[in-house]
Amino acid sequence: MDHTTFPRRVSLTTLLLSLLLVVNNTDGFAVFTGSRSEHNAKVVVTPAQLPQDLVQIQECRKNAFRKDKPIYRLMESQQRFVNATTVAQGRAICLVARGPGNVIWGTADISKSTKGLPRQRRPTMTITNVFVTPEARGRGLAKQLLRAIENEAIAQGVTKLRLQVYTNNEPAYSLYRRNNFTTRGIHTALAQLSKLTGFPFLVEMNKDLDSA
Repeated sequence: MDHTTFPRRVSLTTLLLSLLLVVNNTDGFAVFTGSRSEHNAKVVVTPAQLPQDLVQIQECRKNAFRKDKPIYRLMESQQRFVNATTVAQGRAICLVARGPGNVIWGTADISKSTKGLPRQRRPTMTITNVFVTPEARGRGLAKQLLRAIENEAIAQGVTKLRLQVYTNNEPAYSLYRRNNFTTRGIHTALAQLSKLTGFPFLVEMNKDLDSA
């Protein structure tokens, strides 16, 4: 046996044992599970409590809005924000996704309208904004908000959801397509043209709830 190599083996064994102790250490395990549980923390989507939630909602919207968007896009979004008055009048709904500590991680604005002749009017909901804060992304919150919107719409007898989105807003555009929102008519042509040219168009997307 070459005794000159023995100390190295002992050192390696000691190192492995030390690592094993660290992994099994209670405090160390708590750190890992804490991160995992935070990532998978339960999020509850409920109607906003206005005006109590207004400050948090505005902060969520501001943090979620992409800073690389032109200022006029922010102004467009602000014009479509649901406010306490329209909610109180029953003309709109504001939903919020609450994480741990009742912190609002996401919000969605929906306005209600009717189309057609008085006897043939079909209630429609328009999704005007969906926001998720950057630190809460990757948890499926936007999909959860869309599901809550659909449940709310169906409960109110709404048969169709619609929204507008820019074709170059890839995260939002892909999200809606994955959740069975489709373009129709001229909007389908604009979406295809945007794909070919890279030019952004504002397109309308729809989802029929009676056949969803």
